[in-house]
Amino acid sequence: MASKSKGFKELVQEKKALQTKRQLAQKFMRKVEEGEYGDIDAEVIVEPEGYEKMSDVLLQFLKPYLNAGKTLKEYKSLVMLGIIAWNASIMPPEKQEEAVSIQLPKIVAKMPKNIRSDMTSVINELMERKQKHFNEIKRLILEYTVEQQGEGFNLSVVSSLIKNS
Repeated sequence: MASKSKGFKELVQEKKALQTKRQLAQKFMRKVEEGEYGDIDAEVIVEPEGYEKMSDVLLQFLKPYLNAGKTLKEYKSLVMLGIIAWNASIMPPEKQEEAVSIQLPKIVAKMPKNIRSDMTSVINELMERKQKHFNEIKRLILEYTVEQQGEGFNLSVVSSLIKNS
């Protein structure tokens, strides 16, 4: 009987994760329609066949740092840092510093001053990690959500669907 309830619990979690991804996709499409991303024509496909799940890729990318995210707030901050580094590292080198300088203040504004300088070095480390281990993946992370799930966390991601070059 325990195995049936465990299977049911996993099914409910999968259904909730899919619902969250659809909500993120709808949020992204609203932003596209409102012109927040400029003049682009986009279509969102949830979990496109033949592509890796970006939530899994992002977790693998952040793996050496995940121990630092013990609370939901810390985990969200870590994910945000990872996304900034990921997206900036996809941009041309001359645009990367500008991209980080625009996004980073939004995250560190509420952090103590002594930690703020550390965030820049963490982002630089993450950008180097992206180039070294994940350089073939050129998808931008557009939307995300992190939720508490038991004693762990659940990450959902909406990303651009750009074929790897």
